[in-house]
Amino acid sequence: MGYKCINSKCLQAKTLSLSKIAGNCDFCNLPMEEEPKFLQLSQEELDDLRNYEEQTDRGPHPIESFHTDIGKYYHFMGLRWFDLGEDNIAMQYVKKSLAIELVNKGSDHPDLAISYENIGLLLFRIGEFNDAIENHIKALNINLKIFGEEHLYIAWNYNNIGKALHNKGDLINAIDCYKKSFHILIKTWGNDHPKLILLYNNIGDTCLSMKEYEKAIDYYEKGLAIVLKTLGGEHSEMEISFNKINCALNNQGDSTKALEYYKKSLPIYVKTLGAEHPYTAMTYDLIGDCLEAEGKYEKALAYYEKYLELGIKGFGIDNPILERFYWKVAIVNKSLQKYPEAIEAFTIGYQLQKSGGFLFQIAQCYEALNDIEKAYDYYLQCAEVRIKDLGFGDDSTLETIRNIKRIALVLCKENELPKWINMT
Repeated sequence: MGYKCINSKCLQAKTLSLSKIAGNCDFCNLPMEEEPKFLQLSQEELDDLRNYEEQTDRGPHPIESFHTDIGKYYHFMGLRWFDLGEDNIAMQYVKKSLAIELVNKGSDHPDLAISYENIGLLLFRIGEFNDAIENHIKALNINLKIFGEEHLYIAWNYNNIGKALHNKGDLINAIDCYKKSFHILIKTWGNDHPKLILLYNNIGDTCLSMKEYEKAIDYYEKGLAIVLKTLGGEHSEMEISFNKINCALNNQGDSTKALEYYKKSLPIYVKTLGAEHPYTAMTYDLIGDCLEAEGKYEKALAYYEKYLELGIKGFGIDNPILERFYWKVAIVNKSLQKYPEAIEAFTIGYQLQKSGGFLFQIAQCYEALNDIEKAYDYYLQCAEVRIKDLGFGDDSTLETIRNIKRIALVLCKENELPKWINMT
């Protein structure tokens, strides 16, 4: 995401004829993402600055002789290299820009804060968290002097310091920084601004790292509520919030609490997103998972069947993605000893995705029904698929072959086994 940049005035260049280049930039619509700020330069301005860089590279030039515009150019190029993932090159440019700005503007100019912040972001990306924090703090101290304690820039600084502290493992201080940022944003924008989603998620992530799962879920839920209210269920933030809550519930390892949460969420999703929305469907699936984990197979089956119904409506009856939908329905039917229904679902799943796992399950169902001949045939088919996909040495292949040999003895077919069976 780029930063909207407003050119407030033009410089009269003394050493360069670059009168079109903006001198000061007011950055508005401040994002809370950990991204650098962009200076927007036209192609003509870039060409002029590149020519200047080439001229200065021909001989020794003290930093003092560099006009502030070339500092802007270095900064711009650093951010472009940052975008391309070339962090070392980006760092060289941004540090050149910082050196020029220090000479031309002094140590407390707001442009210095931008440079320190971007250096901090680069250091964060390469895992140098202590150095990243040091640069973010330099940016914070400059911005505090210029803008005071409740400016949006300060919120941005605290957020980035918090992110680096989190990755360093200093979780208590990370939360403290996030909360300082949060206080400023709430006061500036109110309780429902979309920019708050990131802060809620960041605090939730830190609580998750501290194994404070209830707190993490609470923060993720607050972020999700803003997503639903301001951005809608189709926005990418919906997936992020949904997955974060699921991650926290999984880490918590309490299927009863997870089930309670999903059942509470389902009517909300039906109302706000619609009965056939993908996240509504996934909630049916998650409820089924919890019920299955608790051994409540009949109830789990009802939710899985609803999940399958919505999957067919959303993806079409022949979409390979439905294989996992059929798998879940089939597995629960098998657990309920409803073997014909399980075989039917496993068969459809296999038609969608030629996986040996489906054939193995079908064989087990026929064995449970005491139809040993069919079980034997499906184990043979399964072995052929698994040998092709996984090789002879795979554990699942070897398990299948053991079953073939076992049933061959029952059927007195040990002399009729395929030659490749004996290769194991």
